[in-house]
Amino acid sequence: MQVVLSHTTAFWFWRFFADKVDALRPASLPAGPRNGAPLSDEILRELEALGIFFSAKHPLHLLYAEQEQRPKRPDIQPHVHVGVLPPGAILRLTAHICIASPELCFTQLACTMTPERLALAGLELSAAYALAPGAGLPQRPPLTTPEKLATFANLVVGMHGRKTAQRMAKYAVGGAESPMEAKVALLLSLPMKYGGYGLPKPTLNPVLEPGDGARKLYRVESYRPDLFWADARVDVEYHGDPHEGEAARTRDAARQAALEADGIAVTVLTFPQVADPAAFDVVARTLATRLGCRLRVGVAGFEERRAHLREELELLQ
Repeated sequence: MQVVLSHTTAFWFWRFFADKVDALRPASLPAGPRNGAPLSDEILRELEALGIFFSAKHPLHLLYAEQEQRPKRPDIQPHVHVGVLPPGAILRLTAHICIASPELCFTQLACTMTPERLALAGLELSAAYALAPGAGLPQRPPLTTPEKLATFANLVVGMHGRKTAQRMAKYAVGGAESPMEAKVALLLSLPMKYGGYGLPKPTLNPVLEPGDGARKLYRVESYRPDLFWADARVDVEYHGDPHEGEAARTRDAARQAALEADGIAVTVLTFPQVADPAAFDVVARTLATRLGCRLRVGVAGFEERRAHLREELELLQ
């Protein structure tokens, strides 16, 4: 017997999975026994080894190929997909457990998440960090890219939510190295109908080679602006830790001076400025001017939409 982790369970796993995933092999949606056979002891042991626990309050989301396979128990939330899935949609984790790929997971989440949360999920799946419990933010190669999310949503047939997934994949940005970078990118670049400011999407953490003057200020072979708009030479640096030591503050100051020496306009952003809607509004409008954008509130109820986006991103004061 084999099972396929899907939807919320798959997303939880991908968010917290800190190791490289190159070794995962493609699999197919297994044909299983009828009448909802119970999970085997082998599957239960493998789930526990993966750190996946479930209950009636937090059910295990599983994907099945036929309606008759669905178990009827309160701690399992079954989902059925009877169509053909694109290659690579299912990946094997263990001998008895498979999982929806990051791309399939994103499309599945379109049925259970608001568009704003789905956009954030796209950034998290495309990010260069994991949310490993007790391990900070371990860095890892991105699990996918916004382009792959969009391509998969275009290819999958007969799945609820694919239109929403297609639409929101456009607003995902790859390469975030912290949750706050992802959230700031969405606050700035989501369209106003979703409560964002509609600015062009930034590039997150691109590798730049410093010029001669910048090297004298910041002695490194390369540096990476946090949120960067290459055409306008504009950068937002997020400084999230107010208790960082003197060495870190000195390094940040040298890095900012080097960026500015290379003709890059730098805006330093802190958590209090992100958390305060009025303060962030000033930052967003300053950035718009630097980017050559004219901010026009063209939707009704923008303040309410902005507050809703902040709620969805868990940025309430």
